Amino acid sequence: MWKLYVLIVFIFIYIGIGNCQKQLQCITCGLPRVNPNNDVYGSYGTGFGKKRYNHTCAEYEEGEEAQFAFLRSCPSGVQSCFYVVGKYNDIEIRFRGCSEAKYKHDYGCDRELQAVEVIDQRGASTQVDVDVHLCYCSTQNCNHLIAGTSHLSSDLFTITTILSIFIYSIN
Repeated sequence: MWKLYVLIVFIFIYIGIGNCQKQLQCITCGLPRVNPNNDVYGSYGTGFGKKRYNHTCAEYEEGEEAQFAFLRSCPSGVQSCFYVVGKYNDIEIRFRGCSEAKYKHDYGCDRELQAVEVIDQRGASTQVDVDVHLCYCSTQNCNHLIAGTSHLSSDLFTITTILSIFIYSIN
């Protein structure tokens, strides 16, 4: 009889695992309003095991050994990560994070000039064109790789390998 109970428990566990949704994780930096304490209270800090994805991406890109500090579990239902570079004159700002949309964005990058309203030193409002490079991806920590060229070369290698195996299998 106890074997029947164990079997039922395993079935419920298996069904539960099959129905749960895996939570996407993205590298997150440069977004001061995304505070780690809002995700998990007490998780913000500079010590070991603490999160600081509300810090600048420059800190992340310095090659810090504890890149765990910039890894965020996205809110439930989020299916894509993003990487953005904004350029105006000699100023360049980078952002990485979880997309706020609950749908999966197409993989890839777009670039466009966006008119942005800014306030100058005198308090006068003026409009400037910012060169925005925006990329989306949908796998774990993918916005780390999408920012660099190493990802493209590895993708080309993978595509070439798959094509050669496919062509070889046809012959």
